[in-house]
Amino acid sequence: ERALKRPAAVKLLHAHVLSDPEQLERFVAEARLTATLRHPAIVLVLDHGVEDGRAWIAYEFVAGSTLRRMLDEGPLPLERALRAAADVAGALEVAHARGVLHRDIKPENVLVAEDGAFKLTDFGIAKWSASQVRTATGVLLGTPAYLSPELIRGEPLTASADLYALGCVFFELLTGRPPFVGTRDAVFRQHVEARPPAIAELCDGVPAEVERLVAALLAKAP
Repeated sequence: ERALKRPAAVKLLHAHVLSDPEQLERFVAEARLTATLRHPAIVLVLDHGVEDGRAWIAYEFVAGSTLRRMLDEGPLPLERALRAAADVAGALEVAHARGVLHRDIKPENVLVAEDGAFKLTDFGIAKWSASQVRTATGVLLGTPAYLSPELIRGEPLTASADLYALGCVFFELLTGRPPFVGTRDAVFRQHVEARPPAIAELCDGVPAEVERLVAALLAKAP
């Protein structure tokens, strides 16, 4: 930010936000609410606005990497996986208490700071992005590997969808792969109908209580 003389990360949102006054009003209201979230594992929203025909949000700049890049090298050690999942869960607890849903929990949206801390970013961005999957009814969803069964069925969005997505990410942190893989339609069917593979069949050393926690997050019922 020029005024504060500190670096920031700026995300530009799709022009369709500006084409609908009602959407723009909702975006501004949600951006303001998201900017009030305070938690060590939430990337701060510094500012937001509309300029030169684009809606934008400015975030604190987090030097480091992403959880996706870490996973590109394989599953995380158990303690790091637990820390990452706990940090994201803590961030969601604060957000959900304020009525803010993330809508797109995935490894790409978890930043890893240079000191090893995990930080969740992009709250609500899925709602305003043009790159999201849509059902036949036009409902915005998110990234297929991390979608909850109720969202695929077109049911109302609740905090449970974020928790299911966290379960998908947690599974991947431990095993190195999402619980369901395949084509988009195949993954959709598996989210709704199939049981995820047993973690013990994919990797060793994961305590039974952690497996039970992941299974609870991945329950088909919200």
